[in-house]
Amino acid sequence: MLSDETNASLRSFTQSITEAIVLAVERARDNGQLKADTPLEDLAFLLINLVDSSSVFAQDAGNFERLEQFFNAFSHVVLSVYTVEPATEPSHKAVMEP
Repeated sequence: MLSDETNASLRSFTQSITEAIVLAVERARDNGQLKADTPLEDLAFLLINLVDSSSVFAQDAGNFERLEQFFNAFSHVVLSVYTVEPATEPSHKAVMEP
């Protein structure tokens, strides 16, 4: 029922999201934000599908609260397993000698 132009636009969106998420996961690994044993392809796959299904959460709830809850749950359950806690930056307070 969709026009060829609409179908092409949807494919383009999906391809753009896929490329952006794969790049983001690779950058997170390269920046040391992900553990060495992180299954990058699986993580990217989950994130891509999470984004693709986001409209369902917002549409069903009529707002973005359920979507935010879903992203938070994903972060707590999945991302927390593979993310590396950022190192605490040292305090830059000057210490005065007596």
